[in-house]
Amino acid sequence: CALVAETCNVDIVSKSGSNGSVSLEVGGRTFCEPGAICRFLARNSSLEVKDMMQAGKVDELVDLSQVVAIHVNNCDSPASVLASVEAGLKGNFLVGNKMTLADLMMFAAVFPAFSSGSVSACPNLKKWFDSLSKHFAGALKKTGSPVLQPSNISLKAKSVSTSATTGNKRRTKDVAWSPRVPVGHTEFSWRNPNRKAMVGGKPVKTARTTASTASTASTAASTAVASDRWRMVGKFGVKDGEQEYQGVAFVCDDMVAPNSYFKDAQDHLPLSYAIIRGFASEDEMNRLDSFFRGKQHPDIKRTTFQGDDVEDHDDKVAGGKKNEIKSDPTEPEVFQLYANGGPFISSFSKFYQRLLDAKTAFGKLIGVEESELADVTFPQDIRHITYRETASCMWHKDDPTNHFNTIIMCARPGEDFEGGQLQFHPAEDPVDVDLKKGDAVIYSTPKVEHRVTETTKGIRKIFLVELKRASLAAKQQSSGHL
Repeated sequence: CALVAETCNVDIVSKSGSNGSVSLEVGGRTFCEPGAICRFLARNSSLEVKDMMQAGKVDELVDLSQVVAIHVNNCDSPASVLASVEAGLKGNFLVGNKMTLADLMMFAAVFPAFSSGSVSACPNLKKWFDSLSKHFAGALKKTGSPVLQPSNISLKAKSVSTSATTGNKRRTKDVAWSPRVPVGHTEFSWRNPNRKAMVGGKPVKTARTTASTASTASTAASTAVASDRWRMVGKFGVKDGEQEYQGVAFVCDDMVAPNSYFKDAQDHLPLSYAIIRGFASEDEMNRLDSFFRGKQHPDIKRTTFQGDDVEDHDDKVAGGKKNEIKSDPTEPEVFQLYANGGPFISSFSKFYQRLLDAKTAFGKLIGVEESELADVTFPQDIRHITYRETASCMWHKDDPTNHFNTIIMCARPGEDFEGGQLQFHPAEDPVDVDLKKGDAVIYSTPKVEHRVTETTKGIRKIFLVELKRASLAAKQQSSGHL
Protein backbone atom coordinates (compact mmCIF):
# COMPACT_ATOMS: atom_id res chain seq x y z
CA CYS A 1 0.00 0.00 0.00
CA ALA A 2 2.85 2.39 0.81
CA LEU A 3 4.43 2.03 -2.63
CA VAL A 4 1.10 2.39 -4.43
CA ALA A 5 0.28 5.46 -2.35
CA GLU A 6 3.68 6.94 -3.15
CA THR A 7 3.29 6.28 -6.87
CA CYS A 8 -0.12 7.96 -6.89
CA ASN A 9 1.16 10.93 -4.83
CA VAL A 10 -1.10 10.19 -1.86
CA ASP A 11 0.17 11.10 1.60
CA ILE A 12 0.27 8.69 4.51
CA VAL A 13 -0.97 11.16 7.08
CA SER A 14 -1.16 9.19 10.33
CA LYS A 15 -0.26 5.91 12.00
CA SER A 16 -1.86 4.36 15.07
CA GLY A 17 -2.91 1.08 16.58
CA SER A 18 -1.38 -2.36 16.17
CA ASN A 19 -4.09 -4.54 14.69
CA GLY A 20 -2.54 -4.74 11.23
CA SER A 21 -5.42 -2.97 9.51
CA VAL A 22 -5.08 -0.42 6.75
CA SER A 23 -7.64 2.17 5.67
CA LEU A 24 -8.10 4.77 2.95
CA GLU A 25 -10.30 7.82 3.44
CA VAL A 26 -11.58 9.56 0.30
CA GLY A 27 -14.32 12.18 0.38
CA GLY A 28 -15.61 10.97 3.73
CA ARG A 29 -15.74 7.33 2.67
CA THR A 30 -13.35 4.73 4.08
CA PHE A 31 -11.92 1.68 2.30
CA CYS A 32 -10.42 -1.00 4.53
CA GLU A 33 -8.96 -3.85 2.45
CA PRO A 34 -5.38 -3.48 1.13
CA GLY A 35 -6.23 -4.99 -2.25
CA ALA A 36 -9.22 -2.71 -2.72
CA ILE A 37 -7.17 0.30 -1.64
CA CYS A 38 -4.40 -0.45 -4.13
CA ARG A 39 -6.83 -0.93 -7.00
CA PHE A 40 -8.72 2.23 -6.05
CA LEU A 41 -5.53 4.29 -5.99
CA ALA A 42 -4.37 2.83 -9.30
CA ARG A 43 -7.55 3.93 -11.10
CA ASN A 44 -7.30 7.34 -12.72
CA SER A 45 -3.59 7.45 -11.91
CA SER A 46 -0.51 6.81 -14.02
CA LEU A 47 -0.78 3.13 -13.04
CA GLU A 48 -4.10 2.72 -14.83
CA VAL A 49 -4.13 0.61 -17.99
CA LYS A 50 -6.64 1.54 -20.68
CA ASP A 51 -6.17 -1.46 -22.97
CA MET A 52 -8.61 -4.19 -21.88
CA MET A 53 -6.28 -7.09 -22.66
CA GLN A 54 -3.41 -5.49 -20.76
CA ALA A 55 -5.75 -4.60 -17.89
CA GLY A 56 -6.77 -8.26 -17.67
CA LYS A 57 -3.11 -9.29 -17.53
CA VAL A 58 -2.50 -6.77 -14.75
CA ASP A 59 -5.39 -8.24 -12.72
CA GLU A 60 -4.03 -11.76 -13.31
CA LEU A 61 -0.59 -10.79 -12.00
CA VAL A 62 -2.01 -8.85 -9.05
CA ASP A 63 -3.90 -11.99 -7.99
CA LEU A 64 -0.79 -14.12 -8.60
CA SER A 65 1.25 -11.77 -6.41
CA GLN A 66 -0.90 -12.74 -3.45
CA VAL A 67 -0.09 -16.41 -4.05
CA VAL A 68 3.60 -15.53 -4.33
CA ALA A 69 3.44 -13.58 -1.08
CA ILE A 70 2.01 -16.59 0.73
CA HIS A 71 4.87 -18.80 -0.50
CA VAL A 72 7.47 -16.21 0.51
CA ASN A 73 5.94 -15.51 3.93
CA ASN A 74 5.79 -19.26 4.64
CA CYS A 75 9.50 -19.51 3.73
CA ASP A 76 8.65 -21.70 0.73
CA SER A 77 10.62 -21.35 -2.47
CA PRO A 78 8.62 -19.16 -4.86
CA ALA A 79 10.71 -20.20 -7.87
CA SER A 80 8.08 -22.57 -9.28
CA VAL A 81 5.22 -20.10 -9.08
CA LEU A 82 7.47 -17.35 -10.52
CA ALA A 83 8.40 -19.44 -13.55
CA SER A 84 5.38 -18.27 -15.55
CA VAL A 85 6.08 -14.64 -14.63
CA GLU A 86 9.72 -15.04 -15.67
CA ALA A 87 8.68 -16.54 -19.02
CA GLY A 88 6.27 -13.69 -19.75
CA LEU A 89 8.63 -10.83 -18.84
CA LYS A 90 9.79 -9.37 -22.14
CA GLY A 91 10.84 -5.84 -21.15
CA ASN A 92 11.35 -3.52 -18.20
CA PHE A 93 7.82 -3.99 -16.82
CA LEU A 94 5.50 -6.95 -16.29
CA VAL A 95 2.79 -5.57 -18.59
CA GLY A 96 3.38 -3.26 -21.54
CA ASN A 97 5.85 -0.37 -21.63
CA LYS A 98 5.08 1.35 -18.34
CA MET A 99 4.78 0.61 -14.67
CA THR A 100 1.43 -0.82 -13.57
CA LEU A 101 -0.13 -2.05 -10.36
CA ALA A 102 1.15 -5.53 -11.26
CA ASP A 103 4.77 -4.36 -10.92
CA LEU A 104 4.21 -2.80 -7.50
CA MET A 105 2.22 -5.71 -6.05
CA MET A 106 4.64 -8.35 -7.36
CA PHE A 107 7.61 -6.30 -6.18
CA ALA A 108 6.20 -6.20 -2.63
CA ALA A 109 5.43 -9.92 -2.78
CA VAL A 110 8.92 -11.05 -3.83
CA PHE A 111 10.88 -8.43 -1.90
CA PRO A 112 11.93 -10.70 1.01
CA ALA A 113 13.03 -13.49 -1.32
CA PHE A 114 14.98 -11.39 -3.83
CA SER A 115 16.54 -9.07 -1.26
CA SER A 116 17.84 -12.08 0.66
CA GLY A 117 19.20 -13.70 -2.51
CA SER A 118 17.13 -16.88 -2.11
CA VAL A 119 15.89 -16.77 -5.73
CA SER A 120 18.48 -17.41 -8.43
CA ALA A 121 16.54 -19.21 -11.18
CA CYS A 122 14.80 -16.13 -12.60
CA PRO A 123 17.42 -13.82 -14.18
CA ASN A 124 14.88 -11.60 -15.97
CA LEU A 125 12.86 -11.08 -12.82
CA LYS A 126 16.06 -10.42 -10.88
CA LYS A 127 16.97 -7.64 -13.34
CA TRP A 128 13.42 -6.27 -13.06
CA PHE A 129 13.59 -6.42 -9.27
CA ASP A 130 16.97 -4.65 -9.14
CA SER A 131 15.67 -1.88 -11.40
CA LEU A 132 12.61 -1.28 -9.21
CA SER A 133 14.72 -1.47 -6.04
CA LYS A 134 16.77 1.49 -7.27
CA HIS A 135 13.62 3.29 -8.33
CA PHE A 136 12.04 2.91 -4.90
CA ALA A 137 15.24 3.40 -2.92
CA GLY A 138 13.85 6.42 -1.09
CA ALA A 139 10.66 4.66 -0.02
CA LEU A 140 12.51 1.50 1.03
CA LYS A 141 14.87 3.58 3.11
CA LYS A 142 11.99 5.07 5.06
CA THR A 143 9.87 1.95 5.49
CA GLY A 144 12.60 -0.68 5.50
CA SER A 145 10.40 -2.85 3.29
CA PRO A 146 7.51 -2.42 0.89
CA VAL A 147 5.61 -5.07 2.87
CA LEU A 148 2.96 -3.64 5.17
CA GLN A 149 4.03 -3.70 8.80
CA PRO A 150 1.52 -4.37 11.63
CA SER A 151 0.08 -0.93 12.24
CA ASN A 152 -3.01 1.02 11.42
CA ILE A 153 -2.04 3.22 8.50
CA SER A 154 -4.51 5.89 7.50
CA LEU A 155 -4.22 7.19 3.96
CA LYS A 156 -6.01 10.27 2.71
CA ALA A 157 -6.29 11.16 -0.97
CA LYS A 158 -5.81 14.90 -1.07
CA SER A 159 -3.93 17.63 -2.87
CA VAL A 160 -0.38 17.74 -1.61
CA SER A 161 1.78 20.78 -1.21
CA THR A 162 5.00 21.36 -3.10
CA SER A 163 6.96 20.59 0.04
CA ALA A 164 5.48 17.10 0.04
CA THR A 165 6.52 16.43 -3.53
CA THR A 166 9.98 17.89 -3.95
CA GLY A 167 11.67 14.70 -2.86
CA ASN A 168 14.59 16.69 -1.46
CA LYS A 169 14.92 15.82 2.20
CA ARG A 170 16.56 19.14 2.99
CA ARG A 171 13.20 20.75 2.28
CA THR A 172 10.79 18.16 3.64
CA LYS A 173 11.90 17.74 7.25
CA ASP A 174 8.44 18.58 8.57
CA VAL A 175 6.66 16.06 6.33
CA ALA A 176 6.05 12.84 8.26
CA TRP A 177 5.72 10.69 5.15
CA SER A 178 5.62 12.10 1.67
CA PRO A 179 5.99 10.71 -1.85
CA ARG A 180 9.65 10.21 -2.75
CA VAL A 181 9.50 12.13 -5.99
CA PRO A 182 12.91 13.33 -7.24
CA VAL A 183 13.43 17.07 -7.12
CA GLY A 184 11.53 18.47 -10.05
CA HIS A 185 10.91 15.00 -11.45
CA THR A 186 7.48 13.48 -10.84
CA GLU A 187 8.09 9.78 -11.32
CA PHE A 188 5.03 8.74 -13.27
CA SER A 189 2.80 10.33 -15.85
CA TRP A 190 -0.62 10.32 -17.48
CA ARG A 191 -1.18 9.62 -21.13
CA ASN A 192 -3.79 8.45 -23.60
CA PRO A 193 -2.35 5.21 -25.03
CA ASN A 194 -5.51 4.44 -26.99
CA ARG A 195 -5.23 7.46 -29.29
CA LYS A 196 -4.67 6.35 -32.91
CA ALA A 197 -3.71 8.25 -36.02
CA MET A 198 -6.67 8.41 -38.40
CA VAL A 199 -6.53 8.24 -42.20
CA GLY A 200 -9.82 8.17 -44.06
CA GLY A 201 -11.66 7.56 -40.81
CA LYS A 202 -9.64 4.42 -40.06
CA PRO A 203 -6.92 4.01 -37.39
CA VAL A 204 -3.41 3.43 -38.69
CA LYS A 205 -0.14 2.59 -37.00
CA THR A 206 2.09 5.65 -36.85
CA ALA A 207 5.80 5.52 -37.65
CA ARG A 208 8.46 6.20 -35.05
CA THR A 209 9.08 9.94 -34.80
CA THR A 210 12.57 11.41 -34.77
CA ALA A 211 13.05 15.10 -34.06
CA SER A 212 16.66 14.90 -35.11
CA THR A 213 17.18 17.77 -37.53
CA ALA A 214 14.36 20.14 -36.80
CA SER A 215 16.48 23.17 -37.66
CA THR A 216 15.32 23.09 -41.28
CA ALA A 217 11.78 23.51 -42.53
CA SER A 218 11.91 20.40 -44.72
CA THR A 219 13.13 18.14 -41.94
CA ALA A 220 10.70 19.66 -39.46
CA ALA A 221 7.85 18.98 -41.85
CA SER A 222 8.92 15.37 -42.35
CA THR A 223 9.21 14.95 -38.59
CA ALA A 224 5.66 16.16 -38.14
CA VAL A 225 4.39 13.83 -40.88
CA ALA A 226 6.22 10.87 -39.34
CA SER A 227 3.76 10.81 -36.46
CA ASP A 228 0.23 12.10 -36.31
CA ARG A 229 0.80 12.99 -32.69
CA TRP A 230 3.33 15.82 -33.08
CA ARG A 231 2.96 18.67 -35.56
CA MET A 232 5.22 21.61 -36.25
CA VAL A 233 3.61 24.92 -35.24
CA GLY A 234 6.32 27.32 -36.35
CA LYS A 235 9.80 28.76 -35.97
CA PHE A 236 11.15 31.42 -33.66
CA GLY A 237 14.38 33.32 -33.18
CA VAL A 238 16.38 34.14 -30.04
CA LYS A 239 18.74 37.10 -30.41
CA ASP A 240 21.85 37.58 -28.28
CA GLY A 241 23.78 40.55 -29.57
CA GLU A 242 24.71 39.85 -33.16
CA GLN A 243 23.97 36.13 -32.78
CA GLU A 244 20.50 34.72 -33.49
CA TYR A 245 19.50 31.19 -32.58
CA GLN A 246 16.73 29.47 -34.53
CA GLY A 247 14.13 27.27 -32.88
CA VAL A 248 11.40 25.01 -34.25
CA ALA A 249 8.35 24.19 -32.08
CA PHE A 250 6.07 21.16 -32.03
CA VAL A 251 2.72 20.54 -30.36
CA CYS A 252 0.90 17.27 -29.65
CA ASP A 253 -2.92 17.12 -29.41
CA ASP A 254 -3.03 14.00 -27.24
CA MET A 255 -5.26 14.34 -24.22
CA VAL A 256 -3.18 14.41 -21.03
CA ALA A 257 -4.94 13.97 -17.70
CA PRO A 258 -4.43 16.82 -15.21
CA ASN A 259 -1.92 16.62 -12.37
CA SER A 260 -4.81 16.65 -9.91
CA TYR A 261 -2.71 16.03 -6.80
CA PHE A 262 -0.72 19.25 -7.32
CA LYS A 263 -2.51 22.38 -6.18
CA ASP A 264 -0.55 24.75 -8.44
CA ALA A 265 -0.03 22.49 -11.47
CA GLN A 266 0.25 24.50 -14.70
CA ASP A 267 -2.02 22.16 -16.64
CA HIS A 268 -3.19 24.89 -19.02
CA LEU A 269 0.07 24.65 -20.96
CA PRO A 270 -0.05 22.64 -24.20
CA LEU A 271 1.88 19.41 -24.72
CA SER A 272 4.79 20.96 -26.61
CA TYR A 273 8.53 21.24 -27.14
CA ALA A 274 11.05 23.08 -29.31
CA ILE A 275 14.60 22.40 -30.48
CA ILE A 276 17.18 25.20 -30.72
CA ARG A 277 20.38 24.33 -32.54
CA GLY A 278 23.79 25.53 -31.30
CA PHE A 279 22.27 27.25 -28.26
CA ALA A 280 25.36 26.92 -26.04
CA SER A 281 28.96 27.50 -27.09
CA GLU A 282 31.87 25.20 -26.30
CA ASP A 283 33.22 27.79 -23.85
CA GLU A 284 29.86 28.10 -22.08
CA MET A 285 29.53 24.34 -21.70
CA ASN A 286 33.08 24.05 -20.34
CA ARG A 287 32.38 26.82 -17.83
CA LEU A 288 29.13 25.17 -16.75
CA ASP A 289 30.97 21.88 -16.24
CA SER A 290 33.69 23.53 -14.13
CA PHE A 291 31.21 25.63 -12.16
CA PHE A 292 28.92 22.77 -11.13
CA ARG A 293 31.18 19.74 -11.04
CA GLY A 294 33.92 21.80 -9.40
CA LYS A 295 31.37 23.11 -6.86
CA GLN A 296 32.64 26.65 -7.35
CA HIS A 297 29.87 27.91 -5.08
CA PRO A 298 29.20 26.41 -1.62
CA ASP A 299 25.45 26.12 -2.31
CA ILE A 300 26.00 23.62 -5.12
CA LYS A 301 25.09 20.15 -3.87
CA ARG A 302 26.06 16.80 -5.28
CA THR A 303 22.88 14.74 -5.08
CA THR A 304 21.29 11.51 -6.18
CA PHE A 305 18.74 11.79 -8.96
CA GLN A 306 16.11 11.70 -6.21
CA GLY A 307 17.57 14.85 -4.62
CA ASP A 308 19.31 13.32 -1.60
CA ASP A 309 22.67 14.88 -0.74
CA VAL A 310 25.51 12.50 -1.51
CA GLU A 311 27.91 14.62 0.52
CA ASP A 312 27.44 16.71 3.69
CA HIS A 313 24.00 15.21 4.29
CA ASP A 314 22.42 17.06 7.23
CA ASP A 315 19.32 14.97 7.88
CA LYS A 316 19.15 12.71 10.91
CA VAL A 317 17.61 9.30 11.36
CA ALA A 318 16.34 7.59 14.49
CA GLY A 319 18.77 7.78 17.35
CA GLY A 320 20.58 10.82 15.96
CA LYS A 321 22.78 8.76 13.65
CA LYS A 322 23.90 10.65 10.57
CA ASN A 323 22.21 9.47 7.41
CA GLU A 324 25.01 8.76 4.94
CA ILE A 325 23.94 8.61 1.28
CA LYS A 326 26.34 6.87 -1.07
CA SER A 327 26.40 7.48 -4.80
CA ASP A 328 25.42 4.70 -7.19
CA PRO A 329 27.60 4.50 -10.35
CA THR A 330 24.64 3.12 -12.32
CA GLU A 331 22.59 6.27 -11.65
CA PRO A 332 23.15 9.74 -13.12
CA GLU A 333 25.53 11.98 -11.17
CA VAL A 334 23.85 15.29 -10.30
CA PHE A 335 25.22 18.67 -9.20
CA GLN A 336 22.34 20.90 -8.25
CA LEU A 337 21.13 24.33 -7.21
CA TYR A 338 17.55 23.98 -6.01
CA ALA A 339 15.30 27.06 -5.58
CA ASN A 340 18.50 29.10 -5.41
CA GLY A 341 19.41 30.48 -8.81
CA GLY A 342 21.48 33.40 -7.54
CA PRO A 343 24.93 31.76 -7.83
CA PHE A 344 24.20 30.59 -11.38
CA ILE A 345 22.64 33.87 -12.55
CA SER A 346 25.50 35.99 -11.21
CA SER A 347 28.09 33.80 -12.95
CA PHE A 348 26.17 33.26 -16.22
CA SER A 349 24.00 36.37 -16.51
CA LYS A 350 24.17 36.63 -20.31
CA PHE A 351 23.50 32.93 -20.79
CA TYR A 352 20.59 33.02 -18.33
CA GLN A 353 19.02 35.96 -20.20
CA ARG A 354 19.25 33.90 -23.38
CA LEU A 355 17.37 31.10 -21.61
CA LEU A 356 14.65 33.55 -20.59
CA ASP A 357 14.40 34.93 -24.11
CA ALA A 358 14.08 31.40 -25.51
CA LYS A 359 11.32 30.68 -22.99
CA THR A 360 9.45 33.81 -24.04
CA ALA A 361 9.77 33.18 -27.78
CA PHE A 362 8.70 29.55 -27.44
CA GLY A 363 5.85 30.43 -25.07
CA LYS A 364 4.42 33.05 -27.44
CA LEU A 365 4.48 30.57 -30.30
CA ILE A 366 2.44 28.00 -28.36
CA GLY A 367 -0.10 30.58 -27.21
CA VAL A 368 0.93 31.55 -23.68
CA GLU A 369 0.00 35.10 -22.67
CA GLU A 370 2.87 37.60 -22.59
CA SER A 371 1.97 38.76 -19.07
CA GLU A 372 2.22 35.17 -17.87
CA LEU A 373 5.52 34.58 -19.65
CA ALA A 374 6.96 37.76 -18.07
CA ASP A 375 6.40 36.13 -14.68
CA VAL A 376 8.16 32.85 -15.57
CA THR A 377 11.61 33.89 -14.36
CA PHE A 378 12.28 31.82 -11.23
CA PRO A 379 14.87 29.02 -11.73
CA GLN A 380 13.32 26.31 -9.56
CA ASP A 381 15.82 23.59 -10.39
CA ILE A 382 19.26 23.89 -12.01
CA ARG A 383 21.24 20.73 -12.65
CA HIS A 384 24.39 19.51 -14.33
CA ILE A 385 23.93 15.77 -14.89
CA THR A 386 26.42 13.12 -15.97
CA TYR A 387 25.28 9.73 -17.27
CA ARG A 388 28.00 7.08 -17.18
CA GLU A 389 27.78 3.60 -18.68
CA THR A 390 24.55 1.76 -17.69
CA ALA A 391 22.97 4.98 -16.33
CA SER A 392 19.47 5.82 -17.55
CA CYS A 393 16.30 7.64 -16.49
CA MET A 394 12.85 6.03 -16.41
CA TRP A 395 9.69 7.52 -17.93
CA HIS A 396 8.50 10.48 -15.87
CA LYS A 397 7.14 14.00 -15.95
CA ASP A 398 8.84 16.91 -14.23
CA ASP A 399 7.44 19.11 -11.46
CA PRO A 400 4.04 20.21 -12.86
CA THR A 401 4.09 23.44 -10.84
CA ASN A 402 6.91 24.64 -13.11
CA HIS A 403 6.35 26.00 -16.64
CA PHE A 404 9.30 25.01 -18.81
CA ASN A 405 12.41 22.87 -18.66
CA THR A 406 15.37 23.58 -20.95
CA ILE A 407 17.91 20.79 -21.48
CA ILE A 408 21.24 21.43 -23.19
CA MET A 409 23.32 18.58 -24.57
CA CYS A 410 26.90 18.98 -23.33
CA ALA A 411 28.50 15.94 -24.98
CA ARG A 412 28.83 14.56 -28.50
CA PRO A 413 26.45 11.68 -29.27
CA GLY A 414 28.23 8.86 -31.07
CA GLU A 415 31.65 10.18 -30.03
CA ASP A 416 31.62 10.96 -26.30
CA PHE A 417 28.87 8.44 -25.60
CA GLU A 418 26.53 5.89 -27.17
CA GLY A 419 22.95 5.16 -26.21
CA GLY A 420 21.52 7.72 -23.79
CA GLN A 421 18.65 8.64 -26.11
CA LEU A 422 16.24 11.33 -24.89
CA GLN A 423 12.70 10.28 -25.77
CA PHE A 424 9.40 12.17 -25.48
CA HIS A 425 5.73 11.18 -25.23
CA PRO A 426 4.20 8.72 -25.98
CA ALA A 427 5.90 5.77 -24.27
CA GLU A 428 4.39 3.21 -26.65
CA ASP A 429 5.72 5.06 -29.73
CA PRO A 430 8.31 7.55 -28.43
CA VAL A 431 9.81 10.54 -30.18
CA ASP A 432 13.62 10.43 -30.34
CA VAL A 433 14.89 13.93 -29.55
CA ASP A 434 18.31 13.82 -31.19
CA LEU A 435 20.45 16.67 -29.90
CA LYS A 436 23.97 17.49 -30.99
CA LYS A 437 26.44 19.02 -28.58
CA GLY A 438 25.34 22.57 -27.77
CA ASP A 439 21.73 22.03 -28.89
CA ALA A 440 18.83 22.79 -26.54
CA VAL A 441 15.32 21.41 -26.17
CA ILE A 442 12.68 23.32 -24.20
CA TYR A 443 9.37 21.71 -23.27
CA SER A 444 6.23 22.25 -21.21
CA THR A 445 7.07 20.75 -17.83
CA PRO A 446 3.57 19.66 -16.67
CA LYS A 447 2.79 17.75 -19.85
CA VAL A 448 5.83 16.20 -21.53
CA GLU A 449 6.57 12.67 -20.36
CA HIS A 450 10.13 11.64 -21.16
CA ARG A 451 12.98 9.27 -20.43
CA VAL A 452 16.66 8.68 -21.22
CA THR A 453 17.61 5.22 -22.44
CA GLU A 454 20.65 3.40 -21.05
CA THR A 455 24.04 4.90 -21.81
CA THR A 456 25.87 1.95 -23.32
CA LYS A 457 29.31 3.53 -23.73
CA GLY A 458 31.17 6.65 -22.65
CA ILE A 459 29.91 9.67 -20.72
CA ARG A 460 26.79 11.70 -21.51
CA LYS A 461 26.46 15.19 -19.98
CA ILE A 462 23.54 17.61 -19.94
CA PHE A 463 22.64 20.88 -18.25
CA LEU A 464 19.06 21.85 -17.40
CA VAL A 465 17.09 24.76 -15.96
CA GLU A 466 13.44 24.47 -14.87
CA LEU A 467 11.55 27.77 -14.76
CA LYS A 468 8.59 28.65 -12.56
CA ARG A 469 6.40 31.72 -12.18
CA ALA A 470 8.14 34.08 -9.76
CA SER A 471 4.81 34.95 -8.13
CA LEU A 472 4.11 31.27 -7.46
CA ALA A 473 7.62 30.74 -6.07
CA ALA A 474 7.12 33.71 -3.70
CA LYS A 475 3.80 32.26 -2.57
CA GLN A 476 5.33 28.86 -1.93
CA GLN A 477 8.30 30.38 -0.11
CA SER A 478 6.04 32.44 2.18
CA SER A 479 4.05 29.34 3.10
CA GLY A 480 7.19 27.23 3.60
CA HIS A 481 6.36 24.92 0.67
CA LEU A 482 9.28 25.67 -1.63
